[in-house]
Amino acid sequence: MSALVVGLTACGQTTSSSSTSPSNETTEEVAQQPSIVSVGAEEFEKRMEETPGYLLDVRTPAEFAEGHIEGANLINFYDSDFKDRISELDKSETVYVYCRSGGRSGNASRVMEELGFQNVVDLSGGITSWKAKGHPTVQ
Repeated sequence: MSALVVGLTACGQTTSSSSTSPSNETTEEVAQQPSIVSVGAEEFEKRMEETPGYLLDVRTPAEFAEGHIEGANLINFYDSDFKDRISELDKSETVYVYCRSGGRSGNASRVMEELGFQNVVDLSGGITSWKAKGHPTVQ
């Protein structure tokens, strides 16, 4: 099992693991642990349909204007007040985050984890992968 975890970590994927050993944590404590995952376009869309949440685009305003996922809210990762604006969001709500190719959204996910967000879903490959799978964007 250790080799598997090391292999997944080496790929840069955010993963969650569970232990088969006894734990003193209650179900409530486990439910409050943060869940940060990176998923492909198909899974991203499926999760958004199954569990409504806050759709966050962390690209620049110019990138956003070129096309974004319908319903997305823009908070530019490069803005000096990014962390302040993110911290105003509901930390218990599922946040679906994306950027152009996955770098900024991965960094944004880590910031949200530090701020105590409970469930963040990062679009692996960003809007580039979204479009490559034939999913629509709006302007």
